Amino acid sequence: MLARVQTLLGVIPLGLYLAWHVVDQWPATVDRELWVDRAEPGLHAGVFTALVLATFALHAVLGVLRMWHEPRRAEGWGPRVLQTTTGLLVVAFLCYHVPQMWSPGTGPHTSARDVYAKLWQCAGRPRDLAIYLVGISAVCFHFGHGLSRAAVTLRLAATPRGVMFWRFGAGLLGTGLWLAMLQLLAHFALGRGLF
Repeated sequence: MLARVQTLLGVIPLGLYLAWHVVDQWPATVDRELWVDRAEPGLHAGVFTALVLATFALHAVLGVLRMWHEPRRAEGWGPRVLQTTTGLLVVAFLCYHVPQMWSPGTGPHTSARDVYAKLWQCAGRPRDLAIYLVGISAVCFHFGHGLSRAAVTLRLAATPRGVMFWRFGAGLLGTGLWLAMLQLLAHFALGRGLF
């Protein structure tokens, strides 16, 4: 039961948030003002982000509990260590990225243009770019791998062939999100997309 709840808290919110985040940020690949219009801060955005972060925190706590309480079977230990490692990278990346985007301030003279400028500046520095590359890769892998494991944990596929197809689809979805996020990162780092 713990595994199922933890999986659902990870797969559904993370998948929805990643899809929303890509769609929400995509106007940056077209025009700065289009992105600014879409990203004008509002109360709903802060509440939404806080709820998503709280869900991720609960997912992480349940993951730690699973690591302590479930037996360490040899056949399942490697994937769990991989998920734990990428999960820790995701937490580190969120601790870096979220405050960085909220740091321009909330005073009367701040706007979404300040956040855009901060993204542009950070993505242009090699150290920050490397952090973003590792963070984005960890997030997309953690999601894709977690979704592929959900086939077994949530019993979404009944046969080995069904599990294989589910895992292939999860890998494609994770890779697609990764490529979309790399396109966005390239826009901020290089001024143009990769593709």
